[in-house]
Amino acid sequence: MNERIKKLRKFLGLTQQEFGDRIGIKRNTLANYEIGRNEPIDAVLNLICREFNVNETWLRTGEGEMFRQDEETIIDRLCAELHADELESAIIQAYFRIDEKIRLPFLRRLIQEVQKHPIQQEELEELETAADAFAAMAKEQFLSEKRRESRASSVRESDAG
Repeated sequence: MNERIKKLRKFLGLTQQEFGDRIGIKRNTLANYEIGRNEPIDAVLNLICREFNVNETWLRTGEGEMFRQDEETIIDRLCAELHADELESAIIQAYFRIDEKIRLPFLRRLIQEVQKHPIQQEELEELETAADAFAAMAKEQFLSEKRRESRASSVRESDAG
């Protein structure tokens, strides 16, 4: 288990201090887990699983996937890891729905415009309003897709039954 804790921490790109802070343990306690000197108690394992969306079976035995699959997408896990709020999450979800051939030029253009014209308070408020509207639209689209998937799954289950 010690190697899996270390593997998880490194996968998440966290120092021992950052990892320990997230679950409320000291850096040296985590170091002792990672070198196998001590075994974490169940409460610590539960904290790791909850905080980082880790599959408990994988953490304990190495079997299965590192992360629980009940999260909707990789992007959801990323947003959870970054503590993104609902608006930030909706913007990230919407951004990755843009055709990838368009994404990079879009970002380059956005950065150029922001550098050319520093945003004034009034413009910021307008952008926030536009971002809120965009996020609401993206959220509705996302929920609509999930409802369709759920209905399709229900139909498949009833057909199989």
